[in-house]
Amino acid sequence: MKVIGDKLYWGNHELAWSRRTCGIRQYFFDDMGNIVGHFEPTKKAGHIEIPKNAKYFLRRHWTNKRYPEHTLYSLPELVVITKITRNTTIDDILKLDIPQKLKEFLINDIFG
Repeated sequence: MKVIGDKLYWGNHELAWSRRTCGIRQYFFDDMGNIVGHFEPTKKAGHIEIPKNAKYFLRRHWTNKRYPEHTLYSLPELVVITKITRNTTIDDILKLDIPQKLKEFLINDIFG
């Protein structure tokens, strides 16, 4: 993935690897942790305009065994803040230097 101007670009199979992963919603969050945009990618390369007030991008994916493989990025540089895997705990998320609402979203998304 890369950011050019105000758009996020991704390559073939970068955000969706199979029929099962097509349509998994990807989210943009503002500096307060509020959702400010989302999209549902396909296996094809594509791009989307980044919402003007977006500060974070959450790339979401689950393995075939339903383990999370999420990555949280800061925008616009696409710097990785954290990678969330099956070994990530709630305490790991609570320790992150991100807004509380975003922590709550991650905990609910991963742990239900």
